[in-house]
This record gives sequence, structure tokens and C-alpha cells, in this order.
Amino acid sequence: LFGIVLKAISDALPDHPPVNALYRYFEEVFAPLHSCTINGEKFDYFDLKAEKSVEVNSVIDSIIHHATSQWGITIKERDLLKLPEAVEAYSDASVEMWKNTLHTNNVIHTDE
Repeated sequence: LFGIVLKAISDALPDHPPVNALYRYFEEVFAPLHSCTINGEKFDYFDLKAEKSVEVNSVIDSIIHHATSQWGITIKERDLLKLPEAVEAYSDASVEMWKNTLHTNNVIHTDE
């Protein structure tokens, strides 16, 4: 999701929103809504990372469909992503995601 789908969408959109922002956006749009009671008040929330893989796959399919139908963005099919030439793109996206996460949490600092 992060390394391929959201990265491709970010790259294709004119304002290049951060992958993490796209994740939160699509989580609100497509992830199941959960509810609980906190101190007598109903609280609604999304938690895509805790969903079963079947649900996550469904959300990913919805994101890909949305990107294609609403924004004209084509995402590579999953079978094509298993090819050797796709591994480098995935690795680069994964490194970038972790770098952003670590920077955001003030875990590491570099002069990049």
C-alpha cells in the first residue's frame, strides 16, 4: 500500500501529497468505521492497520479504483509488481517511508 499504490498516486497528483497524508485520507474514505464508548461518550475511529488482510486488500482495491476512475492514475497490477524491475522501486519507496517516519518522530536527524 505505502510502497507502491500510495507512492504512485503521490507522484501522479500535481500537488504530490505526502504518502502518509494519502493513507489518512483513504483510511477515512474506505476503511471500516469502528465505534466504542469512552467515558459514556461514543467515539468513532478508523484503524486500517489492525484490519484483517481481506479487508485491507478490499481497501487497496478501492483506492486503486478511485485513483483510476477519479484521477486517471494507473497503478501497476500486483502480478507486475513481483517482477525484478519492480523490486527497486518498492525498496526505494520503503526507504523513503521509513526515513519520513523516523524524521517525523525525531528519532534520527541528517543533513539531507
